[in-house]
Amino acid sequence: MANNSITGQIPVNIGDFRSLEFLDLSNNLFSSSLPPGVGKLASLRNLSLAGNNFSGSIPDSISGLSSIQSLDLSHNSFSGVVPVSLTRLNSLVFLNMSSNRFMKKIPRGFELISSLQVLDLHGNMFDGRLDGEFFLLTNASHVDFSGNMLGGSSSGKLLPGISDSVKYLNLSGNQLTGSLLSGTELRLFSSLKVLDLSYNQLSGELPGFDFAYELQVLKLSNNMFTGFVPNDLLKGDSLLLNELDLSGNNLSGKEF
Repeated sequence: MANNSITGQIPVNIGDFRSLEFLDLSNNLFSSSLPPGVGKLASLRNLSLAGNNFSGSIPDSISGLSSIQSLDLSHNSFSGVVPVSLTRLNSLVFLNMSSNRFMKKIPRGFELISSLQVLDLHGNMFDGRLDGEFFLLTNASHVDFSGNMLGGSSSGKLLPGISDSVKYLNLSGNQLTGSLLSGTELRLFSSLKVLDLSYNQLSGELPGFDFAYELQVLKLSNNMFTGFVPNDLLKGDSLLLNELDLSGNNLSGKEF
């Protein structure tokens, strides 16, 4: 049923289809809120509501989607607080809630979903501090929290470290403050391939990135970094970088 011009709302008796395993209503003109009956679809493995005009909050009954592996709610007008019950979907592999109006804190518990590979929450109104525990414990390889209002940690450092599982991390367009880790702590980030921290309020000197053997894309533009550009970023012999953006900072040093 995807990619049509279907209007209206999901029927309240949707939960009667208990053998349903795949439901794709993406890119239509559906509106209104998500009926609680959706939570009765215990056999559902793939649900996509992306690209509609759904609104309202996510019902707690969504925890009933015990078999769900892929859940795409992106590009709608969902709002309110993300229910903790969403973090109890232990079969989730892919979760995209981007481009909505979700607010307040990102609930704890996503790091406990061992199967989760993609967590995309970009383009919402989440605030509060980054949850360091999530980044240390998650098994997700793709994490995108960009375009929110997230702040830094109370320690003055961006994060205490990142799980080896994370390959893509986008925290751009938030309100992150503080400095990047330095010295041996940086080796905790050694598995990253893409790191985007652009358009924040990060400051201090840039650390050397000689630890980042897998790093291919590094975007630190439009922050408040000062000092010299580290030699490791200039030499190019120890990194796999194919994209580097340091524009819009207060860096100095020789041209390269």
